Amino acid sequence: MNITFLIGKFVKIIKYISAFGLIKGFNILVKLYLNKNLITLAIPQLKYPIKLRGQTTDTNIFEQIFLYKEYNFPISIVPKLIIDGGAYTGYSTVFFANKFPNATIIAVEPESSNFALLKLNAKNYSNIILINSAIWNRKAHLIIEDPGSGKWGYQVKEVPLKEKFSFESVSIAEIMSKQNIEQIDILKLDIEGSEIEVFSSGYENWLGKVNVMIIELHDKIRAGCSEVFQAAIGNYRFNQFQRGDSIILMKY
Repeated sequence: MNITFLIGKFVKIIKYISAFGLIKGFNILVKLYLNKNLITLAIPQLKYPIKLRGQTTDTNIFEQIFLYKEYNFPISIVPKLIIDGGAYTGYSTVFFANKFPNATIIAVEPESSNFALLKLNAKNYSNIILINSAIWNRKAHLIIEDPGSGKWGYQVKEVPLKEKFSFESVSIAEIMSKQNIEQIDILKLDIEGSEIEVFSSGYENWLGKVNVMIIELHDKIRAGCSEVFQAAIGNYRFNQFQRGDSIILMKY
Protein backbone atom coordinates (compact mmCIF):
# COMPACT_ATOMS: atom_id res chain seq x y z
CA MET A 1 0.00 0.00 0.00
CA ASN A 2 1.25 3.51 -0.87
CA ILE A 3 3.09 5.10 2.07
CA THR A 4 1.73 8.55 1.21
CA PHE A 5 -1.82 7.14 1.39
CA LEU A 6 -1.14 5.64 4.82
CA ILE A 7 0.38 8.86 6.13
CA GLY A 8 -2.65 10.79 4.86
CA LYS A 9 -5.03 8.44 6.67
CA PHE A 10 -3.02 8.70 9.88
CA VAL A 11 -3.00 12.52 9.70
CA LYS A 12 -6.78 12.54 9.21
CA ILE A 13 -7.30 10.31 12.26
CA ILE A 14 -5.18 12.68 14.32
CA LYS A 15 -7.18 15.67 13.07
CA TYR A 16 -10.49 14.01 14.04
CA ILE A 17 -9.17 13.19 17.50
CA SER A 18 -7.83 16.72 17.91
CA ALA A 19 -11.12 18.30 16.79
CA PHE A 20 -13.61 16.06 18.61
CA GLY A 21 -11.70 14.13 21.28
CA LEU A 22 -10.26 10.61 21.29
CA ILE A 23 -13.40 8.47 21.51
CA LYS A 24 -15.87 10.83 19.83
CA GLY A 25 -13.44 11.71 17.04
CA PHE A 26 -12.74 8.08 16.24
CA ASN A 27 -16.47 7.20 16.36
CA ILE A 28 -17.34 10.06 14.00
CA LEU A 29 -14.62 8.97 11.57
CA VAL A 30 -15.88 5.37 11.56
CA LYS A 31 -19.48 6.47 11.04
CA LEU A 32 -18.64 8.73 8.12
CA TYR A 33 -16.39 6.34 6.25
CA LEU A 34 -17.99 2.93 6.94
CA ASN A 35 -21.70 3.73 6.88
CA LYS A 36 -23.67 4.23 3.67
CA ASN A 37 -26.90 5.21 5.42
CA LEU A 38 -28.16 8.49 6.81
CA ILE A 39 -25.99 9.34 9.82
CA THR A 40 -26.80 11.54 12.80
CA LEU A 41 -23.81 13.28 14.37
CA ALA A 42 -23.66 15.33 17.55
CA ILE A 43 -20.56 17.51 17.62
CA PRO A 44 -19.43 20.06 20.22
CA GLN A 45 -19.63 23.03 17.84
CA LEU A 46 -23.38 22.64 17.26
CA LYS A 47 -26.40 23.00 19.50
CA TYR A 48 -28.31 20.28 17.63
CA PRO A 49 -27.14 17.09 15.85
CA ILE A 50 -26.74 17.12 12.07
CA LYS A 51 -27.54 14.48 9.48
CA LEU A 52 -25.20 13.32 6.73
CA ARG A 53 -25.37 10.74 3.96
CA GLY A 54 -22.56 8.27 4.60
CA GLN A 55 -19.84 7.75 1.98
CA THR A 56 -20.93 10.77 -0.07
CA THR A 57 -19.54 14.26 -0.63
CA ASP A 58 -21.43 15.26 2.54
CA THR A 59 -18.29 14.07 4.34
CA ASN A 60 -16.08 16.42 2.31
CA ILE A 61 -18.19 19.44 3.24
CA PHE A 62 -18.42 18.33 6.88
CA GLU A 63 -14.63 18.14 7.04
CA GLN A 64 -14.17 21.46 5.26
CA ILE A 65 -16.31 23.26 7.84
CA PHE A 66 -15.89 21.36 11.10
CA LEU A 67 -12.52 19.61 10.76
CA TYR A 68 -10.44 22.10 8.76
CA LYS A 69 -12.56 25.04 10.01
CA GLU A 70 -12.41 26.89 6.71
CA TYR A 71 -15.13 29.38 7.71
CA ASN A 72 -13.97 29.86 11.29
CA PHE A 73 -11.91 33.04 11.04
CA PRO A 74 -12.16 36.28 13.05
CA ILE A 75 -14.20 39.20 11.74
CA SER A 76 -14.46 42.70 13.17
CA ILE A 77 -18.26 42.97 13.08
CA VAL A 78 -21.14 41.22 14.80
CA PRO A 79 -23.17 39.86 11.86
CA LYS A 80 -26.88 40.50 11.73
CA LEU A 81 -27.59 39.12 8.24
CA ILE A 82 -25.90 36.21 6.47
CA ILE A 83 -26.73 34.79 3.03
CA ASP A 84 -25.57 31.22 2.42
CA GLY A 85 -25.68 30.76 -1.34
CA GLY A 86 -25.28 27.15 -2.36
CA ALA A 87 -26.15 25.97 1.15
CA TYR A 88 -26.02 22.31 0.10
CA THR A 89 -27.32 20.24 3.04
CA GLY A 90 -26.89 22.99 5.61
CA TYR A 91 -23.55 22.36 7.29
CA SER A 92 -22.35 25.91 6.62
CA THR A 93 -25.82 27.22 7.50
CA VAL A 94 -25.89 25.62 10.95
CA PHE A 95 -22.25 26.57 11.51
CA PHE A 96 -23.22 30.23 11.03
CA ALA A 97 -26.38 29.80 13.13
CA ASN A 98 -24.31 28.53 16.05
CA LYS A 99 -21.40 30.94 15.73
CA PHE A 100 -23.70 33.93 15.26
CA PRO A 101 -26.95 33.04 17.11
CA ASN A 102 -28.33 36.57 16.85
CA ALA A 103 -27.95 36.73 13.06
CA THR A 104 -30.58 35.87 10.48
CA ILE A 105 -29.26 33.31 7.98
CA ILE A 106 -30.87 32.99 4.55
CA ALA A 107 -29.90 29.65 3.00
CA VAL A 108 -30.38 29.10 -0.75
CA GLU A 109 -30.12 25.63 -2.32
CA PRO A 110 -31.61 24.47 -5.65
CA GLU A 111 -31.27 20.67 -5.73
CA SER A 112 -34.22 18.82 -4.16
CA SER A 113 -32.41 16.00 -2.32
CA ASN A 114 -29.88 18.41 -0.85
CA PHE A 115 -32.64 20.84 0.08
CA ALA A 116 -34.59 18.09 1.88
CA LEU A 117 -31.56 17.39 4.08
CA LEU A 118 -30.98 21.12 4.54
CA LYS A 119 -34.53 21.38 5.93
CA LEU A 120 -33.82 18.57 8.40
CA ASN A 121 -30.59 20.15 9.58
CA ALA A 122 -32.10 23.64 9.89
CA LYS A 123 -35.47 22.75 11.44
CA ASN A 124 -34.49 23.54 15.05
CA TYR A 125 -33.12 27.01 14.27
CA SER A 126 -35.60 29.88 14.29
CA ASN A 127 -33.03 32.26 12.77
CA ILE A 128 -32.69 30.32 9.48
CA ILE A 129 -34.78 31.14 6.39
CA LEU A 130 -34.72 28.59 3.55
CA ILE A 131 -35.09 29.29 -0.17
CA ASN A 132 -35.33 26.36 -2.61
CA SER A 133 -33.79 28.06 -5.64
CA ALA A 134 -30.45 29.02 -7.19
CA ILE A 135 -28.70 32.36 -7.08
CA TRP A 136 -28.47 34.03 -10.49
CA ASN A 137 -28.00 37.59 -11.73
CA ARG A 138 -31.67 38.06 -12.67
CA LYS A 139 -34.99 36.29 -12.86
CA ALA A 140 -34.65 33.27 -15.17
CA HIS A 141 -35.81 29.70 -15.67
CA LEU A 142 -33.19 27.17 -14.59
CA ILE A 143 -32.76 23.41 -14.57
CA ILE A 144 -30.49 21.19 -12.49
CA GLU A 145 -27.63 19.43 -14.27
CA ASP A 146 -25.67 16.56 -12.77
CA PRO A 147 -22.08 16.41 -14.11
CA GLY A 148 -21.44 13.23 -12.13
CA SER A 149 -19.11 14.74 -9.52
CA GLY A 150 -21.20 13.79 -6.50
CA LYS A 151 -24.00 15.36 -4.51
CA TRP A 152 -22.02 18.57 -3.97
CA GLY A 153 -21.48 19.15 -7.69
CA TYR A 154 -24.96 19.84 -9.08
CA GLN A 155 -24.98 22.78 -11.47
CA VAL A 156 -27.77 24.91 -12.86
CA LYS A 157 -28.38 25.88 -16.47
CA GLU A 158 -30.65 28.55 -17.87
CA VAL A 159 -33.42 27.51 -20.28
CA PRO A 160 -35.28 30.02 -22.47
CA LEU A 161 -38.79 29.03 -21.39
CA LYS A 162 -40.44 27.38 -18.42
CA GLU A 163 -40.31 23.62 -18.89
CA LYS A 164 -40.74 20.42 -16.90
CA PHE A 165 -38.43 20.38 -13.86
CA SER A 166 -37.39 24.02 -14.37
CA PHE A 167 -37.64 26.56 -11.58
CA GLU A 168 -37.22 30.29 -11.12
CA SER A 169 -33.89 31.68 -10.04
CA VAL A 170 -33.40 34.26 -7.31
CA SER A 171 -30.93 37.15 -7.37
CA ILE A 172 -29.13 38.58 -4.37
CA ALA A 173 -30.79 41.93 -5.05
CA GLU A 174 -34.20 40.21 -4.99
CA ILE A 175 -33.43 38.51 -1.67
CA MET A 176 -32.42 41.86 -0.20
CA SER A 177 -35.57 43.52 -1.47
CA LYS A 178 -37.97 40.80 -0.27
CA GLN A 179 -36.33 40.56 3.15
CA ASN A 180 -35.99 44.36 3.46
CA ILE A 181 -32.21 44.07 3.78
CA GLU A 182 -29.90 47.06 3.41
CA GLN A 183 -26.61 45.31 4.19
CA ILE A 184 -25.18 41.77 3.97
CA ASP A 185 -22.73 41.12 6.77
CA ILE A 186 -21.55 37.74 5.43
CA LEU A 187 -22.19 36.43 1.93
CA LYS A 188 -21.07 32.85 1.33
CA LEU A 189 -21.19 31.60 -2.26
CA ASP A 190 -20.42 28.05 -3.36
CA ILE A 191 -22.50 27.93 -6.52
CA GLU A 192 -20.68 25.55 -8.85
CA GLY A 193 -19.75 27.87 -11.69
CA SER A 194 -22.71 30.25 -11.51
CA GLU A 195 -20.17 32.86 -10.40
CA ILE A 196 -19.96 33.77 -14.08
CA GLU A 197 -23.59 34.87 -14.22
CA VAL A 198 -23.72 36.38 -10.72
CA PHE A 199 -20.66 38.58 -11.28
CA SER A 200 -21.19 39.40 -14.96
CA SER A 201 -24.07 41.83 -14.37
CA GLY A 202 -26.42 43.06 -11.68
CA TYR A 203 -23.79 42.88 -8.93
CA GLU A 204 -23.64 46.68 -8.86
CA ASN A 205 -26.94 46.60 -6.96
CA TRP A 206 -25.56 44.69 -3.97
CA LEU A 207 -21.79 44.08 -3.99
CA GLY A 208 -20.99 47.39 -2.30
CA LYS A 209 -23.34 46.40 0.54
CA VAL A 210 -21.39 43.24 1.48
CA ASN A 211 -19.05 43.38 4.48
CA VAL A 212 -17.53 39.88 4.29
CA MET A 213 -17.65 37.41 1.40
CA ILE A 214 -16.64 33.74 1.39
CA ILE A 215 -16.53 32.36 -2.14
CA GLU A 216 -15.27 29.23 -3.86
CA LEU A 217 -14.43 29.73 -7.53
CA HIS A 218 -14.93 26.87 -9.99
CA ASP A 219 -12.64 27.47 -12.94
CA LYS A 220 -12.06 23.72 -13.15
CA ILE A 221 -15.66 23.18 -14.22
CA ARG A 222 -16.33 26.53 -15.97
CA ALA A 223 -13.43 28.47 -17.35
CA GLY A 224 -13.54 32.18 -16.60
CA CYS A 225 -15.05 32.17 -13.10
CA SER A 226 -12.02 33.85 -11.49
CA GLU A 227 -11.63 36.36 -14.29
CA VAL A 228 -15.25 37.51 -14.11
CA PHE A 229 -15.19 37.62 -10.32
CA GLN A 230 -11.96 39.62 -10.05
CA ALA A 231 -13.19 42.09 -12.66
CA ALA A 232 -16.40 42.65 -10.69
CA ILE A 233 -14.75 43.24 -7.32
CA GLY A 234 -12.00 45.45 -8.73
CA ASN A 235 -13.84 48.70 -8.04
CA TYR A 236 -14.76 47.79 -4.46
CA ARG A 237 -12.72 48.14 -1.30
CA PHE A 238 -11.97 44.61 -0.13
CA ASN A 239 -9.01 42.93 1.47
CA GLN A 240 -8.64 39.47 -0.06
CA PHE A 241 -7.01 36.28 1.20
CA GLN A 242 -7.21 32.52 0.61
CA ARG A 243 -8.40 30.06 3.23
CA GLY A 244 -8.55 26.43 2.07
CA ASP A 245 -10.62 26.30 -1.09
CA SER A 246 -12.29 29.62 -0.34
CA ILE A 247 -11.41 33.22 -1.11
CA ILE A 248 -12.25 35.57 1.75
CA LEU A 249 -13.06 39.22 1.09
CA MET A 250 -13.34 41.77 3.89
CA LYS A 251 -14.36 45.37 3.42
CA TYR A 252 -11.72 47.88 4.53
